Amino acid sequence: MNLKKNFITAAFFDLTAKLSIGIVIILLIRFLPTETYSEYIFFQSISILVVSTIVTGLNISLVRYESVQLTDRENITFFKFNYILFLVVIILLTLVVGTIYFVYRGETVLLLLLGVVYAFFLGTLRLNQAFFQSQNLFKKAGFIPNINNIILLVLLLVTLFYTEILSINIIILIHISSAIIVAILTLVSVYKHLKSRSLPNVVELRGYFLASVWMIIYSFFLGMMNQVDILVIKFYLSNYELATYGVAFKYYSLLLTLLPSILAVLRVRMAQTDISEDVEKQKKFIYSWIKRTTGYGAIMIILLITTSKWYLPLLNNGRYEESVGVFNILLVGVGLSYIFSPIVTLVVSRNNFKLMAFLGGIAFFVNFISNIILVPSYGIISAALTTIIAQSIINMGATFYLIKTKE
Repeated sequence: MNLKKNFITAAFFDLTAKLSIGIVIILLIRFLPTETYSEYIFFQSISILVVSTIVTGLNISLVRYESVQLTDRENITFFKFNYILFLVVIILLTLVVGTIYFVYRGETVLLLLLGVVYAFFLGTLRLNQAFFQSQNLFKKAGFIPNINNIILLVLLLVTLFYTEILSINIIILIHISSAIIVAILTLVSVYKHLKSRSLPNVVELRGYFLASVWMIIYSFFLGMMNQVDILVIKFYLSNYELATYGVAFKYYSLLLTLLPSILAVLRVRMAQTDISEDVEKQKKFIYSWIKRTTGYGAIMIILLITTSKWYLPLLNNGRYEESVGVFNILLVGVGLSYIFSPIVTLVVSRNNFKLMAFLGGIAFFVNFISNIILVPSYGIISAALTTIIAQSIINMGATFYLIKTKE
């Protein structure tokens, strides 16, 4: 397996995808009214929450399980099982939220319902992408977010050409439309690549479930942790403060561009037996990774923090001035993520899923309780701080475990 080549391929497609979505983010920040942008942040938070709590765990399990099978030259796929399970969960969520909407109505509940609907198509894209990653087809996996983001950008530009005011309904329609188009196209492509046309049998499903359940629980806690700040801000603070935090968080997410591609390649590599069972190779990787990334990361983060007071107002068209302070705090989290997050992949390769679920649970509860206590009094700055602390619990905990392990 050519790890360097896969890194370059995945990173290239991730960078191009983030370029187009970065333009979309800047356009929305500059053109959407504050209240509309806060609604958009809530809508996206719901969809990402659903996808990250359900799909991410299934995807990690799929990539790990099928990467091992590729090593052993087996040809069973669990993609269909993952997709059916996700579909069942989405249907149940839609029925529950839909019932709440028809009883209570309200704009917030409607955004919640639309967020769940969008999550289905967004989750389909993520499932398709993970399937190609599990087969070492990183080019095909990389095309999925790129095509989706380009269609999204084109639809947004066409809409801006014909109207000066963007409503939340138009923005949601654009997002759902682009996701539907790409979901259909990629599902056809996935079907052509499936090695097995049937679902796994009961014995195979049991093995898959036992290998995956704790990783799914970890991903659930991680997804909750990453969105709880936005939900608490939505409940306690104003639309302007939610929009301001959303602006900083969007730029923070863009700076994590390379992390998904790094983790995707490492999940496949670390799942294979020559390294997953060799502690010394794992420790050597940890020390090498930390040594290589710390210096460059520190320089880049310091540079971004010291210059943010100039480039952020330019990107935001002079709006959301308070986002600069929030963004500077989140930048510390960017550096820590690049240094320590890939190490989590090594913990997964050692099958210590219970540890990751335990760390994820602690991080979520720390983040949730801290947000509830601090956000009403100290505002969005405290939300950014608690996010970084919660992420550090997972990253540092995984690093400490791997350094101390002996076998």
